[in-house]
Amino acid sequence: MSGQHGSALEISHRTLIICWTLREVFNDLFQPSASGSLSSFIGRKLFQLGKFMRFFLASAGALSIVVIAAWALLVSVGFAFIFWPKFPADFANTSGESQAASTHFVSAFYYSLAALTTLGSTEFTPKGNWVRIISSVESLIGIFLVTASISWVVLITPHWVG
Repeated sequence: MSGQHGSALEISHRTLIICWTLREVFNDLFQPSASGSLSSFIGRKLFQLGKFMRFFLASAGALSIVVIAAWALLVSVGFAFIFWPKFPADFANTSGESQAASTHFVSAFYYSLAALTTLGSTEFTPKGNWVRIISSVESLIGIFLVTASISWVVLITPHWVG
């Protein structure tokens, strides 16, 4: 890796997952006439499964949570790839456990999930300014995903008048 945090090419490859996922979210939420390729793929697979399991079709709309979970997972993995090269060097490990090299990605993914859900991590604290800024951006994206997901579920769920 060149430079302190990697070359521009390396960083752009790591952010590609995040950008693609956010494009998918935008296509699904803000372009009602179109849908993202991820949600279309998941929807087709759920419908195919429903052909064989008829009871499954009744809850297919509620299973849109699978798409939302895929969005969250992909964003978390994307940020974990950004944190991974500097993990644990740019993080203070408050748990006191030593981090084996093989668990760095798992720990970076754990930290990324904690940042995305805005819960924060009690084991890892960012030491550098760049990590704090990226973590804050991830938390903002997490808030956006929660808000957008709730709006999307409300839009695709039929309203019953009782």
